[in-house]
Amino acid sequence: MLKRFGDVMPAAYVRNEPWELGSISNYRASGAYYRQLLQTVYKAAHAAKPDVLILANDQITNFEDNIQSVEGMTAFVDATSHHTGWTDNRGAVQSAAIGKPAWETQDWASHYDAYVVASMTMKLAGGYTKTNPTTDSGYLFSVGREHMGSAYDNDSDFYSPSAIGQALSTWLHFIEDTDFAGRVHPATLPRILLFKGRAPVQKHVAVVIGRIKAYGALYKKDEGDVDWPQITTFGELRLDDKDATLSVCDISGNPLKRTDNRFDIPLTEEPYYVVSSRGLDDCAARLRAATARYEGNVFHTSLQDFTRPVADKPPVRVTVTCGIQAKMGATVALTPPDGWKLEPREIKIPALAPGQSHVAEFKVVQAVEKPANQYPFTVSIASDAGLLEFREVLHAAVFRKATITVDGQLADWEKAGAVPVLLSAQGMIVAEKVENPWQPLASLKTADPGAIVARFAGLWDDKFLYVAAEVRDPAGELRPSMAKGTYYLMHGNPFDYLYWWGPTVPGTRGCGLKIAIDLRRPGDKLDRWIPAEYQRRFEGWGNHLSADYEYDLYLGQQNVVREKYAAIVTEHLGRLANPFIAKIRGGWPPFDEPTFMATGEPLPELWRLMTPGLARGNYYPFTPRPRRDQSLLEEAALVVKRTEAGWLYEAAIPWEELAEVRPAAGKEIRFSFYVLSAGQRALSWTTGRSACRGFQILHPTWITGDAIETVWGFAE
Repeated sequence: MLKRFGDVMPAAYVRNEPWELGSISNYRASGAYYRQLLQTVYKAAHAAKPDVLILANDQITNFEDNIQSVEGMTAFVDATSHHTGWTDNRGAVQSAAIGKPAWETQDWASHYDAYVVASMTMKLAGGYTKTNPTTDSGYLFSVGREHMGSAYDNDSDFYSPSAIGQALSTWLHFIEDTDFAGRVHPATLPRILLFKGRAPVQKHVAVVIGRIKAYGALYKKDEGDVDWPQITTFGELRLDDKDATLSVCDISGNPLKRTDNRFDIPLTEEPYYVVSSRGLDDCAARLRAATARYEGNVFHTSLQDFTRPVADKPPVRVTVTCGIQAKMGATVALTPPDGWKLEPREIKIPALAPGQSHVAEFKVVQAVEKPANQYPFTVSIASDAGLLEFREVLHAAVFRKATITVDGQLADWEKAGAVPVLLSAQGMIVAEKVENPWQPLASLKTADPGAIVARFAGLWDDKFLYVAAEVRDPAGELRPSMAKGTYYLMHGNPFDYLYWWGPTVPGTRGCGLKIAIDLRRPGDKLDRWIPAEYQRRFEGWGNHLSADYEYDLYLGQQNVVREKYAAIVTEHLGRLANPFIAKIRGGWPPFDEPTFMATGEPLPELWRLMTPGLARGNYYPFTPRPRRDQSLLEEAALVVKRTEAGWLYEAAIPWEELAEVRPAAGKEIRFSFYVLSAGQRALSWTTGRSACRGFQILHPTWITGDAIETVWGFAE
C-alpha cells in the first residue's frame, strides 16, 4: 500500500485501541500479539517508505501496557496517537517525555464550535505537537439544545458544520506557525494562553477563553465549568488600549469594537484572539493588568470532613479560592446542624489575589454527636460579585488507633471505638433512625429501601492499616479468581479464546471494594512514565495524576472454561475461512459465549493496583510482572464474604506495603473508597464532594472519576 500510495500517506497507525483482553474495534488478542504485529508492520512500512510515521494504538493506557512496559518497544513507534477529552493532555506530555511527537487521532468533544476551538488551544498549550481539527470537530458527544443552558440556545445553526469550519479556519489563521509561550494567571479564569510566532513570521497572539462547560457525558446542568464548577455565569474582561495598539477578534474573525479606550471582551464559552502591534510581551503585560468581572460567584469553595472525633470539637474548615483574574474579598458564613454552636458567626476574608486561597476556621463551641456520623452544614460566600450558597454533609473521617483480629466479625471494631461512615446511593441515611452506628444495615432507612448502602471504617496500629466495610447490596456477582481462576488459563495468540471476554477496565464485572491513598502532587509523583519535569506540563485544572496507593478487595471464584480450547480454535478458524453470514465476510466472526465451571470455593483476594513508582498496566494484566508490580498482596490479612445483607470486607494491610504513609496521631492523608456492584461503580466517597468537584483522576484502575481530595485523619 505504501509503495502505491506513499506519496499521499505520510503516516499510519497500527490498530485502534487494542485493549488487552478487550473487544473494542473487534480486537480479540493480547498485548504480546500486538507487539508482534507492530514490529512487523513497522519494519515493512519503513522498508517501503523510510520517512513514513508509524503511530501506535491510540489510548495512552494501551501505550503504557503494550509498549512502554516492554523494553525496546518504543523504538517501533515514530509518534504516539491519542483519543482525548478536552482537558486530557497526559498522553501528549508522556510522549514529550520519551521524545516522540504526539498526534491526536480522535477527540471526544461536542459539535459546538467554541468547545472545539478551546479544546484544541488547551491541548497545544499542554504539549501536543500535532492536533487534527477534523477529529476535534465532534467525534462522539453532542447534546441537545435543551441541555445547554447557555447563551447559544436559540442559535438555529447550532449543529451547522459551516460554523465549526469557520471557527477552525479563524483558529488556524491565528495559531498556525506559532508555539505555546505561556499563560496569564494560570490558576484562574479567564484562561489566557500566549502563542509566539516562529521566525521569520512574527505572528504573536493571545487566546482568551472565558469559561468552558463539560459538554457531552460530563455536562450537568447548572453545575458550571468543569474546572471551576461553582462559577456559573458569564462576564467580561476590561482591557485598556489608550494607544490603540491592540486588536481583538471573535471566534469567527470579526473585530471587536473599541469603546472608551478599552476593549470589553465577553467572557463566555467563545474564545477571543488578542494581538498587539508592539509584540507578545506587551500583549501579555496588558492582559495581566486587565480586570475580569463575572456576574455572580467568583470563588471556588470547599469544606473538609473532621479529621478528629466530633467529641474533640475539631474546627470546621472552609477553603475559599479566588477563581478569576481580579482581587476580591468575601464574607463566609456557616449554618451548622441543630444543637451546634460556632464562633465566630461569620469570617471576613481579605481581598484574595487571582488563584489565592484562604482557609477560614470556625471554632466549634458546642457539638452534638450523631450516630449516623452525618452533619449537614450550609455555607454562604458573599462578595461584591454575588452570592454562593450550598449544603454539604460532613463526617468524622478518622482512623482510630487500635489492634483488632481480621476474622470477619466486627464486634471488636465497635469495642475499639472505630468511627464508621455511612454512604447511600440515595443520599443521606435517615439520621433519626440510626440509634447505633453499628446497627444492622438492613434497618437503615433511605429514600429508596432497595438502595445500596455502605458502612466503612478504618483503624491503625504500629503494624497495620485496618479497613472494614459492610455493603447492603442484592448483587452477588463474583469475579474469576486471580490466583486459581480463568485468568491463569491463557493459551496461544492471536486466537486466545478468553481475551475478549474479561473486563477491559475496572468495574466491568463483579462486586468489590476499592481503596486509595494519595500523597504526592503532580511534579512530585513517582510516575514510571512521566518524569517530574514533564508532570509540570500536565493539565492539572481538570485532571489529576494517579493515586499513589490503590487496592482492590473482592471474592474470586476458582473456575475453568468448560469448552476445550483446541476445539474452539478449530471452529473459529473454520468460520474465518468459510463465513456463515455475508456481513462478516472479510471480517472477524464472533465467538460463542464461553461457559465456566467452578472448581472450588471462592477466594478472598486483595490486588495491588498502584504503589509509588509502579508501572501501570491495563486492568489485571496477563503478562508476568515483577514482585513489586501489580499482583496479589499475600502479606495482607483479608476476609471477604457474602452476607445476608450483601457483602463484608475486612483487611489488615502492613505499613511496609504503605511505606510512604508513615502514620502518626494528628496526621492527615487524602483517602477515598468506592463500591462496585455487578460491575458498576455504585458508591463513591468523593462523588459530589465540594473538595473534589471539577477534578478527575486519569489512570486506568480508579476509573475516570473524582480526584481524591477528601481528607482522613489518624487519631489515638
